[in-house]
Amino acid sequence: MKRGLFGGTFDPPHEAHLAVARAARDQLGRELVELVPSLRPPHRHAPRAAAIDRYAMIVLACQDEPRLLPSPREILRGGVSYTLDTLL
Repeated sequence: MKRGLFGGTFDPPHEAHLAVARAARDQLGRELVELVPSLRPPHRHAPRAAAIDRYAMIVLACQDEPRLLPSPREILRGGVSYTLDTLL
């Protein structure tokens, strides 16, 4: 299965996030795109909303979006959210 990962703080998630995820899915031929909220981004200040709340907002935003999947993988892993660690 060809997957795409789209990570970010999603603080809050908005339509442009979904548009990018849809474009990745459709134009790159991905069967599914995971939206992965970071727990602690290394490159910016801490998000205002708690990670679990940002994840819940992504769940709601993706509920009617075919092949867009919210993923809590960085939240569950803990620590600073580096993409390399997410891919391993």
